[in-house]
Amino acid sequence: MSNRLSIATVGSDEKDHAATISTAQNVYDNGMYSTSGALLYLNPPNAKVDYKTQLDKTIAAEAKVTAGGSTHDTKDRDLQSGNLRGMSVANVNYANQLYRGNTVNLDKSGYPVSKEPTPHGVTDPPKVDRAENGKTSGTVKFYLTRTKSPLKKTKEILTYYIYATSDPDSMDNLKCILHTRNSSKLIISNVVRGRDMYYYLTSENAAGESDFSERVKYMLN
Repeated sequence: MSNRLSIATVGSDEKDHAATISTAQNVYDNGMYSTSGALLYLNPPNAKVDYKTQLDKTIAAEAKVTAGGSTHDTKDRDLQSGNLRGMSVANVNYANQLYRGNTVNLDKSGYPVSKEPTPHGVTDPPKVDRAENGKTSGTVKFYLTRTKSPLKKTKEILTYYIYATSDPDSMDNLKCILHTRNSSKLIISNVVRGRDMYYYLTSENAAGESDFSERVKYMLN
């Protein structure tokens, strides 16, 4: 895949403090912390009260700088804005794990939605060799194709994600059902027997999450 599906993003540059505040305010008022948004985003990584507290701190700190504050005020503003942005990054990752590719639901997070090409430095999608019934009842295990790169001396730490859907014609209802840093533990549980399911895997490094792997169709028998 040359382009990503729809993904939520933090949006602004980390130095654009006004935009960071504006986005966070929209998330609180109209996005995942609103009454309607909370129906889709039941367990965001940051509690509503904590998010609002950090938003208020950042707004107050920005107001001091705008009013001609001191160097100390600027440093505090940068700190508060960075903390707010960090909370937003966690929220964005949560939204994408739930609804990556589902533009409608991602819009309701309150964060900007993008279909930009995969950023430079992001790892390649995983190559799935096969899927098999797991050793435990109701589980499926995925095996990756092993590749060797003699030029790469340092092993990169990756996080792997597995997304699933029962609809072969649409990726709008993809759900993230597993994430792990152990490529030998790509095992999903509570799989319904006798039902075709469609899986996509991604890997994530420090630069971001990869595109999807080739689709894997599998029925637990």
